[in-house]
Amino acid sequence: NTLKIYSFNQNSLNLIYQTPFFTNRGVYYVSWRPDGKYLAVGEWYGSFGIFSFNGTSLSFISTGPSDFNDVNGLSWSPDGNHLAMSLYDSSSPLQSHRIYYFNGSSLSLKAYTHLGGGRRIQWHPGGQYLASDTSEGYVYILKFTGSSIDTIQSISYGTDMWPVGWRSDGNFLC
Repeated sequence: NTLKIYSFNQNSLNLIYQTPFFTNRGVYYVSWRPDGKYLAVGEWYGSFGIFSFNGTSLSFISTGPSDFNDVNGLSWSPDGNHLAMSLYDSSSPLQSHRIYYFNGSSLSLKAYTHLGGGRRIQWHPGGQYLASDTSEGYVYILKFTGSSIDTIQSISYGTDMWPVGWRSDGNFLC
């Protein structure tokens, strides 16, 4: 199981760096911090890490929580200070949605909530709201207050939903 970084010059991809990842279970989700200096990587069956990137190579910075089974979604806040995670925990029928503060070297839990079947999670461009899709056919709109995650609205989509995304101005959600 290898994590690879490619440069793109608008005509082709060029491999610039590769490294073995934690285990051989498969990189499942990646998310670049908006400034491009850090990469969050989640693995199927529970490994997670944050790496710094200097333009040519990755350096391991920190692991995240270990009390879950799968990383289903990762999303950096627009200011790059917070990382939202959607995690599957086999000990609970609900998905865990967590927001961590990242200080450049470690993560600290700021808020969490449990939603049925939640998978992907995406920050609103304004940085206060998030959207999460579910396997039960719902889209949740969440609000991060700094210390809690509150459900603002849930909308029945009618079918299994994969994934959600905000338009860059934050006025539309798909």
